[in-house]
Amino acid sequence: MNLPPEFISIITNTYGEDGERLIANLPALIEEASQRWDLTNVQPVSNLSYNFVAFANRGDQDVVLKIGVPHDGLRSEIATLRLFRGEGACQLLEADEEKGFLLLERLQPGLMLSTLEDDETATHTAAEVMKKIWRPLEHVTLPQGRRDGVSGAKSLHYDERDPSLSLRMTYDKFILQNNTASRTEEAIF
Repeated sequence: MNLPPEFISIITNTYGEDGERLIANLPALIEEASQRWDLTNVQPVSNLSYNFVAFANRGDQDVVLKIGVPHDGLRSEIATLRLFRGEGACQLLEADEEKGFLLLERLQPGLMLSTLEDDETATHTAAEVMKKIWRPLEHVTLPQGRRDGVSGAKSLHYDERDPSLSLRMTYDKFILQNNTASRTEEAIF
Protein backbone atom coordinates (compact mmCIF):
# COMPACT_ATOMS: atom_id res chain seq x y z
CA MET A 1 0.00 0.00 0.00
CA ASN A 2 1.37 3.39 -0.99
CA LEU A 3 0.68 5.77 1.92
CA PRO A 4 1.69 9.44 1.97
CA PRO A 5 4.89 9.98 3.99
CA GLU A 6 3.19 12.81 5.94
CA PHE A 7 0.46 10.40 7.10
CA ILE A 8 3.00 7.80 8.21
CA SER A 9 4.97 10.48 10.07
CA ILE A 10 1.89 11.83 11.87
CA ILE A 11 0.74 8.34 12.91
CA THR A 12 4.15 7.14 14.11
CA ASN A 13 5.11 10.41 15.83
CA THR A 14 1.73 10.72 17.55
CA TYR A 15 1.13 7.10 18.56
CA GLY A 16 4.65 5.62 18.73
CA GLU A 17 4.75 1.82 18.60
CA ASP A 18 0.96 1.63 18.32
CA GLY A 19 1.17 3.88 15.27
CA GLU A 20 3.94 1.78 13.73
CA ARG A 21 1.79 -1.32 14.26
CA LEU A 22 -1.20 0.38 12.60
CA ILE A 23 0.86 1.33 9.54
CA ALA A 24 2.38 -2.16 9.27
CA ASN A 25 -1.00 -3.89 9.58
CA LEU A 26 -3.12 -1.39 7.65
CA PRO A 27 -3.65 -3.49 4.49
CA ALA A 28 -4.84 -6.45 6.60
CA LEU A 29 -7.04 -4.17 8.73
CA ILE A 30 -8.66 -2.67 5.64
CA GLU A 31 -9.30 -6.16 4.29
CA GLU A 32 -10.76 -7.32 7.61
CA ALA A 33 -13.14 -4.34 7.85
CA SER A 34 -14.09 -4.72 4.18
CA GLN A 35 -14.98 -8.38 4.61
CA ARG A 36 -16.80 -7.81 7.90
CA TRP A 37 -18.98 -5.02 6.52
CA ASP A 38 -19.19 -6.07 2.84
CA LEU A 39 -17.30 -3.03 1.56
CA THR A 40 -16.23 -2.55 -2.03
CA ASN A 41 -14.34 0.15 -3.91
CA VAL A 42 -12.36 1.29 -0.84
CA GLN A 43 -10.55 4.49 -1.89
CA PRO A 44 -8.40 6.44 0.62
CA VAL A 45 -9.10 10.16 0.92
CA SER A 46 -6.35 12.46 -0.31
CA ASN A 47 -5.80 14.27 3.00
CA LEU A 48 -5.01 11.47 5.48
CA SER A 49 -3.87 12.75 8.87
CA TYR A 50 -4.51 11.08 12.25
CA ASN A 51 -6.58 8.14 10.97
CA PHE A 52 -6.85 6.12 7.80
CA VAL A 53 -10.05 7.30 6.09
CA ALA A 54 -11.49 5.95 2.86
CA PHE A 55 -14.64 6.29 0.81
CA ALA A 56 -16.29 2.96 0.05
CA ASN A 57 -19.51 1.32 -1.00
CA ARG A 58 -21.70 -1.01 1.03
CA GLY A 59 -24.21 -2.33 -1.45
CA ASP A 60 -25.74 0.80 -2.97
CA GLN A 61 -24.81 3.00 0.03
CA ASP A 62 -21.85 5.40 0.00
CA VAL A 63 -19.93 5.04 3.28
CA VAL A 64 -16.71 6.10 4.96
CA LEU A 65 -14.32 3.62 6.54
CA LYS A 66 -12.17 5.05 9.32
CA ILE A 67 -9.39 3.05 10.96
CA GLY A 68 -7.32 4.48 13.76
CA VAL A 69 -5.12 3.55 16.65
CA PRO A 70 -7.50 2.42 19.42
CA HIS A 71 -7.19 5.03 22.19
CA ASP A 72 -9.43 7.10 24.47
CA GLY A 73 -10.03 9.76 21.82
CA LEU A 74 -11.25 7.24 19.25
CA ARG A 75 -13.46 5.51 21.83
CA SER A 76 -14.90 8.92 22.77
CA GLU A 77 -15.62 9.59 19.12
CA ILE A 78 -17.51 6.30 18.83
CA ALA A 79 -19.49 7.04 22.01
CA THR A 80 -20.26 10.57 20.79
CA LEU A 81 -21.47 9.42 17.38
CA ARG A 82 -23.66 6.76 19.01
CA LEU A 83 -25.14 9.47 21.22
CA PHE A 84 -25.86 11.80 18.29
CA ARG A 85 -27.60 9.04 16.26
CA GLY A 86 -27.00 10.95 13.02
CA GLU A 87 -28.51 14.19 14.35
CA GLY A 88 -26.06 17.00 13.58
CA ALA A 89 -23.29 14.56 12.66
CA CYS A 90 -22.81 11.61 10.36
CA GLN A 91 -24.48 8.36 11.39
CA LEU A 92 -22.21 5.73 12.92
CA LEU A 93 -23.22 2.58 11.05
CA GLU A 94 -20.81 0.10 12.66
CA ALA A 95 -17.87 0.25 15.02
CA ASP A 96 -15.25 -1.97 16.62
CA GLU A 97 -13.61 -0.13 19.52
CA GLU A 98 -10.97 -2.81 20.06
CA LYS A 99 -9.80 -2.71 16.43
CA GLY A 100 -10.26 1.05 15.96
CA PHE A 101 -12.77 0.59 13.10
CA LEU A 102 -15.63 2.99 12.32
CA LEU A 103 -18.05 2.71 9.43
CA LEU A 104 -19.76 6.03 8.84
CA GLU A 105 -22.52 7.44 6.70
CA ARG A 106 -20.98 9.50 3.90
CA LEU A 107 -22.31 13.03 3.98
CA GLN A 108 -22.72 14.71 0.63
CA PRO A 109 -21.65 17.28 -0.36
CA GLY A 110 -19.77 17.17 2.93
CA LEU A 111 -18.55 20.78 2.99
CA MET A 112 -16.44 22.04 5.88
CA LEU A 113 -17.77 25.15 7.63
CA SER A 114 -14.32 26.69 7.26
CA THR A 115 -14.80 26.70 3.48
CA LEU A 116 -17.89 28.94 3.66
CA GLU A 117 -17.00 32.53 2.85
CA ASP A 118 -20.10 34.05 4.46
CA ASP A 119 -19.36 34.19 8.20
CA GLU A 120 -23.04 34.73 9.08
CA THR A 121 -24.05 31.57 7.22
CA ALA A 122 -21.24 29.58 8.82
CA THR A 123 -22.19 30.84 12.30
CA HIS A 124 -25.89 30.07 11.76
CA THR A 125 -25.03 26.58 10.48
CA ALA A 126 -22.75 25.92 13.46
CA ALA A 127 -25.49 27.04 15.89
CA GLU A 128 -28.02 24.73 14.20
CA VAL A 129 -25.62 21.80 14.52
CA MET A 130 -24.99 22.62 18.19
CA LYS A 131 -28.74 22.61 18.87
CA LYS A 132 -29.01 19.17 17.28
CA ILE A 133 -26.13 17.62 19.19
CA TRP A 134 -26.76 19.04 22.66
CA ARG A 135 -27.82 16.46 25.25
CA PRO A 136 -28.42 16.87 29.00
CA LEU A 137 -25.51 15.30 30.85
CA GLU A 138 -27.75 13.13 33.03
CA HIS A 139 -28.94 11.26 29.92
CA VAL A 140 -25.44 10.67 28.59
CA THR A 141 -23.27 7.65 29.25
CA LEU A 142 -19.72 8.80 28.75
CA PRO A 143 -16.70 6.55 28.31
CA GLN A 144 -13.98 6.45 30.94
CA GLY A 145 -12.02 9.67 30.65
CA ARG A 146 -10.57 12.50 32.66
CA ARG A 147 -12.54 13.87 35.62
CA ASP A 148 -14.01 17.28 34.95
CA GLY A 149 -14.76 18.33 38.52
CA VAL A 150 -18.42 19.12 37.74
CA SER A 151 -20.71 17.09 39.99
CA GLY A 152 -18.30 14.16 39.67
CA ALA A 153 -19.35 13.56 36.07
CA LYS A 154 -16.96 12.21 33.46
CA SER A 155 -16.23 14.21 30.35
CA LEU A 156 -15.35 13.15 26.86
CA HIS A 157 -11.61 12.95 26.26
CA TYR A 158 -9.89 15.53 24.08
CA ASP A 159 -6.42 14.83 22.79
CA GLU A 160 -4.75 18.11 21.76
CA ARG A 161 -2.43 16.19 19.44
CA ASP A 162 -5.39 15.24 17.24
CA PRO A 163 -7.22 18.25 15.72
CA SER A 164 -9.81 15.92 14.16
CA LEU A 165 -11.32 15.70 17.67
CA SER A 166 -12.45 19.33 17.64
CA LEU A 167 -16.14 18.35 17.48
CA ARG A 168 -15.78 16.35 20.68
CA MET A 169 -13.90 19.19 22.33
CA THR A 170 -16.72 21.60 21.47
CA TYR A 171 -19.30 19.10 22.69
CA ASP A 172 -17.35 18.56 25.90
CA LYS A 173 -17.06 22.26 26.71
CA PHE A 174 -20.64 22.97 25.76
CA ILE A 175 -22.09 20.31 28.04
CA LEU A 176 -19.81 21.20 30.90
CA GLN A 177 -20.57 24.91 30.65
CA ASN A 178 -24.31 24.27 30.65
CA ASN A 179 -24.02 21.52 33.26
CA THR A 180 -22.48 23.98 35.71
CA ALA A 181 -25.76 25.92 35.88
CA SER A 182 -28.15 22.99 35.72
CA ARG A 183 -27.99 19.38 34.69
CA THR A 184 -31.40 19.51 33.02
CA GLU A 185 -31.42 23.05 31.60
CA GLU A 186 -32.33 23.29 27.92
CA ALA A 187 -29.73 24.77 25.61
CA ILE A 188 -30.49 28.30 24.45
CA PHE A 189 -28.74 29.64 21.39
